[in-house]
Amino acid sequence: METTPGRRSMAEIQVDQYVGARLRLRRKLLGYSQTHLAEAVELTFQQIQKYENGKSRIGASRLWAMAEKLRVPITYFFDGLEQPAPRLNETISSTELRLCTALRDLPVRQRQILYQLVMTFAETPPPPAPNQP
Repeated sequence: METTPGRRSMAEIQVDQYVGARLRLRRKLLGYSQTHLAEAVELTFQQIQKYENGKSRIGASRLWAMAEKLRVPITYFFDGLEQPAPRLNETISSTELRLCTALRDLPVRQRQILYQLVMTFAETPPPPAPNQP
């Protein structure tokens, strides 16, 4: 049985918000609308909104069903969750979303090459600024 927001502790609310943000992120990465996901798991889009906003707690069996429909392991929803307070920075810009979608559509070999390139840039410190005369 779901508890009301007033009865949940702040830590519980933060976990629910984190799980909801991960749900939203994965749904958007797959290009699914709230309605599409809701129909797939036999809910209303309003309930998906409540889950994504952390207003309602997602039960274990419902979370399992969503993981299957979103093609992720159940642990995906908790990846990056730190104790005692979760990180709540799971927002994604429209540019990041378009990039992820474009990457998904690339052939595997091209995706691997691009990934290696990005990781090279991410792990390499920027070159020193040239000396100005």
